[in-house]
Amino acid sequence: MREKIVTSNVSDQIGEYKKSGRNMIFIFLFSVVVFFIGASSNLIPLTLIGIAAAIGSGVMFVRNSKHGEIYRHGHKGEMLLRQELHRLLADDYIAYFGYPLKDGGDIDCILLGPSGLYVIETKHHNGSTQYSDGGWR
Repeated sequence: MREKIVTSNVSDQIGEYKKSGRNMIFIFLFSVVVFFIGASSNLIPLTLIGIAAAIGSGVMFVRNSKHGEIYRHGHKGEMLLRQELHRLLADDYIAYFGYPLKDGGDIDCILLGPSGLYVIETKHHNGSTQYSDGGWR
């Protein structure tokens, strides 16, 4: 199989989450400094601002980490798809990975070959998927 990598939306998202995570750590550390300055100076409003900022940035960091983990799993799935297609298909197939859409997303894989045109979208789900009795579970 021949391949063309058009874009990697998932890789871009992972990079954004890493950058955002670093920013949240900086904000958290800054808010801890604000808290200690407020507490040591008996400035209650500054102390409360430090506490609120620390809690808010901590919550955002945890949320950011969870979303980033989902994208990392998605990226792993896309890499497994690419490996399997290379293993299974001859060179008369061509795969376009990361075909961009107008809304900012992308199609994970468009596969073109002698047997037709296929659009493949990989997903990250916990558990297993099975086909039986004419349906997916």
